[in-house]
Parts: sequence; structure tokens; C-alpha cells
Amino acid sequence: MVCLHEAQQNGLCNEVEQLKANIAERGKTVEALNKKLDVLKLKYDMLVAEKDGLDAKVQMLIAEMDSKDKQIKRLDEDTRQMHIECVELTIGSESAQELVDELRVRVGELEKEVGKQRIVISDRAEEKREPIRQLCFSLEHYRSGYQELRQAFVGHKSRAVLAS
Repeated sequence: MVCLHEAQQNGLCNEVEQLKANIAERGKTVEALNKKLDVLKLKYDMLVAEKDGLDAKVQMLIAEMDSKDKQIKRLDEDTRQMHIECVELTIGSESAQELVDELRVRVGELEKEVGKQRIVISDRAEEKREPIRQLCFSLEHYRSGYQELRQAFVGHKSRAVLAS
């Protein structure tokens, strides 16, 4: 019985040793797994930090894109407004050109009318010159007749004075 007991005890000691070796091996495995877990946690934290950095960058790019979209909309609106102004200016320019053309035609008509009036005025002036020449001729004729008459009268008086 003692032998049996010793054999059992040896068997149990061996089993305990085996269990202790097994526990030690599992402890090493747990320790290795804990180290691996720490490394994975560190990698995870780094990846989370990188993800957060990328999320911030994405947010910044989204904000920049929104800003660019607003700028594009504003430029589109400015372009539309400039196009409207360009169309209005073109219409105004065409209207002004039509008015200029009408005024040029009117100026041409007025210049022709002025030319006709100058010819009429010139003709009237020529018509007036002829009577003025006739009047001058008549005045000269009457003046010379008056002078002859005066000389005759003065000559007649001076003879009467000599005779007295």
C-alpha cells in the first residue's frame, strides 16, 4: 500500500510537475499574447490617430470643396450678371448705332436743305444786287443831272451878278 501510495504520489508529483510546466508554458503564452496585445493596441491607437488625422484632413478638404463650390457659384452668378450686362450693352449699342445712323441721315438731309437755302439766299442776294445797281445807276444819273442843273443855276446867277 505504501508502494501504491508512493506510486500514486509519484504519479501525482509528476502530474503536478507537468501541470506546473503546463502553467508556466501557458504563462509564457499569456505573456507573449499580452505583449502581442500591447503591440496590437499600440498599432490600433496609431491607426485610430491616423484615422482621426485623415478624418480631420477629409473634413478640411470637404470645407475647402464647399468653399470652392461657393466661389464657383459666385463666379457663375457674376458671369451670368456680366452676360446680362453685355446683352444690355449690346442692345444699347445697337440702339445707339441706329440712332446715330438716323441722325446721320437727318444731318445729310439738313445739309442738303442748308445747301438749297444757301443757293436760294445767294439767288435772292443776286436778285437784290441788280435793283441796287439800277438804283445806284439812277442815283448817279440824277446826281449828275442835279449837278448840271446846279451849275447851270449857279452859272446863271453869276451872270446875273456880273450884269448888275
